[in-house]
Amino acid sequence: FFTTAPSLTLLLNANGVATVSVPDVVTSSGDNCDVVVTLSKYTFTCSDMPSTSITVTAVDGSGNTTTGLFTVNVLDQLAPVITPKSTPTTIALDAAGSAPVTLNDIMGTAVDNCTASPVVR
Repeated sequence: FFTTAPSLTLLLNANGVATVSVPDVVTSSGDNCDVVVTLSKYTFTCSDMPSTSITVTAVDGSGNTTTGLFTVNVLDQLAPVITPKSTPTTIALDAAGSAPVTLNDIMGTAVDNCTASPVVR
């Protein structure tokens, strides 16, 4: 037998990855023989958001097996990182002392752990 936590919430890192281990999921296990507990998945990515189910399997020394489903909540709480251009931009003012500035005039890069091309406005 095994007992699991009610659920687990993982926070994705800067690479969009989070990992889990058996002790994160299984709070206790036992049998009259040794028990080996495994998970169907240990690594989670952005594609697993907002939640995914994994299978928890316990096998005793006699080969008796029990399984159960467990929900892993996967969150991305990291904001995109915006870097301005590294070189100065020269903008000419008109006679009224104003000039249009576009995003391309000042924007360098924008990166995010879960979005290949984040939208910058």
